[in-house]
Amino acid sequence: MSEKLAGKIAAITGAASGIGAETARLFVENGAKVVIADMQVEKGEAIAAELGESAIYCPVNVVDEPDIASMVDAAVGEWGGLDILFNMPVLAGRWGRLRQQVLKNMTSPSMFWSGVCSWA
Repeated sequence: MSEKLAGKIAAITGAASGIGAETARLFVENGAKVVIADMQVEKGEAIAAELGESAIYCPVNVVDEPDIASMVDAAVGEWGGLDILFNMPVLAGRWGRLRQQVLKNMTSPSMFWSGVCSWA
């Protein structure tokens, strides 16, 4: 196990499955604490349980600013800060409250979702 990320605290959106989950595993293997941020409650809780004391699950819809704020608050409340924000783009057809007028001038919806995470 490497300690490249020792002492770092990361929030990873889309971390309940796929690339996001593997990223969370790699971050923990490298010494980081991680917030598993995802809408998939059961999968998110399972990944957090698998990773033990180095991970917590936080239900997050990346299109909702209050959810992003809760994710940051979870990291700060559990470990005292947040060093890394890893935004895993999610294009699974869940548009939430996004409206066409918001997206019409954007290159990619992922840019908007990453922006929501960055604004919070």
